[in-house]
Amino acid sequence: MYDPDIVEAHNLSSQAYTEIQLSMKKADSLKELMNQINYKVSAVCFDQKFDGKECLGDILIIAVDTMKERKRIWKNLKENLIEPKTIIDGRMGGPQLEVYTCKSLEEWEKTFVDNPSKDPCGARYICYISMVIGALIANQVKRVLKGEQYKKSILFNIDSLQLI
Repeated sequence: MYDPDIVEAHNLSSQAYTEIQLSMKKADSLKELMNQINYKVSAVCFDQKFDGKECLGDILIIAVDTMKERKRIWKNLKENLIEPKTIIDGRMGGPQLEVYTCKSLEEWEKTFVDNPSKDPCGARYICYISMVIGALIANQVKRVLKGEQYKKSILFNIDSLQLI
């Protein structure tokens, strides 16, 4: 897990952190939570942005805030000739969330947009939509690992409760 940030008070309502974890590194805090759920989980944490110079597993989960950051990661992976077996990219904006599951960098690149939605992830949505997208990403990981069929793209509107 790569994340240079620390847990702040505003993260408590939208992410799985607790008050005890305030001011801790986010990646270390998430590893701690994962180990409380299943002590057999193994995670390696880096206190930095993902640079795309190495990939430590078969599935790369992208959970960044901007299209610019996705493109930076894609470029670095491409330049370093790193091709994860599966890329799962979760995106949120206002009431909509998107999950893309791709088998190549080229397939992932096709999901990029030049003018992404500017819908804010305000308190109205963020307090629960992050849990929904986390569950959808976890389901995609399970499906990939078990060789089950999965949707290449999932678009979900939380207001209408519709898969788009």
